[in-house]
Amino acid sequence: MDLIKAEIDISALRHNFRLARKLAGGKTLVCAVIKDNAYGHGLLPVAAVMADEGADFLAIADLSDAEKLRKAGFKLPLLNISGLLPSQASGAVSLNVSQSVSNADELLALDRAAGKQKKCALVHVEVDCGMGRLGVPAAEFSALFEKAKSLKNIFVEGIFTHFPSADTDLPVTRKQAGLFKETVRQCPANIIYHSANSAALINCPETRMDMVRPGLMLYGLYPSGTEKKIRLKPALSLNTSVIMVKKARKGDRVSYNGTYRAKKDTELAALPIGYGDGFSRLLSNAGEVIIKGKRYPVAGRVCMDLTMLDIGKNSGIKPGDEATLIGKNGGENITASEIALKCKTIPYEVVCGINKGIKRIYF
Repeated sequence: MDLIKAEIDISALRHNFRLARKLAGGKTLVCAVIKDNAYGHGLLPVAAVMADEGADFLAIADLSDAEKLRKAGFKLPLLNISGLLPSQASGAVSLNVSQSVSNADELLALDRAAGKQKKCALVHVEVDCGMGRLGVPAAEFSALFEKAKSLKNIFVEGIFTHFPSADTDLPVTRKQAGLFKETVRQCPANIIYHSANSAALINCPETRMDMVRPGLMLYGLYPSGTEKKIRLKPALSLNTSVIMVKKARKGDRVSYNGTYRAKKDTELAALPIGYGDGFSRLLSNAGEVIIKGKRYPVAGRVCMDLTMLDIGKNSGIKPGDEATLIGKNGGENITASEIALKCKTIPYEVVCGINKGIKRIYF
């Protein structure tokens, strides 16, 4: 019996994708971002939902995901938005992956691999317009683009950029979008131009171009500052069961280093989940869990695979009762964004951090 389970609401995934499609507009392609195990929601099941909803591309960040998808029978175009080593070029070509490139070495490796396989390598050239991560600097784009055109086994399918702050700084985002458009101004019209992530898709209509790349919003998680602009449905809930209830006296210390001391006679509930499962240690003495529609505080350090709660006296809680760490339980709701705020991080990390070994249930 699985004591921890992540439940994924397929109808929520569908709802969120349809909102992204509506925002994008009828002629704009939608590339559903399913990297990192679909943000913790499960690669293959989420890919199936996105494909069924009519996604035009699926975006990944690891060629091993492409291998899993192709082995499972997915025929949709796959875009690897991460870089690759020359040794990976052969795999990208054989899996028919559209590969992002940022420099000539990546292009040459893909050209050689494609030549050996008597195929054409599909590439999307990434332009760095301010992200400061992958991508060719805008000033060097023309030379790289001409190099790509000169290689007989390379086909430039797309050109794109990525915005670092479309959720927090719209003037900067618009400036970067302008730089991107100016950089690619003289490129052919039959190339797929794309730049909008979830935040830009919601906040900046001018960034939608030929294709959009929603990620976070597909899972019902809001880019900061967009909560009032769109109605998303969180797709994931995380639940476990109480495995023990024990009494504690006033002054008793709880868990490692005794950082929690009972203020009065009380009861403690033990949950079989901890930071090894993705329930952050930063929630020690700070997080809450819902049982029977009521919130209870985390008592003491979150351990690798155990977490203690102070449930007070006469709660009626007993072993086997469901405990909700993310999601709704009764009239209460804990969101990934709430947890992220307590951990001083972002909701991406909260859901991506859920251990892949935890069973995902789809309904």
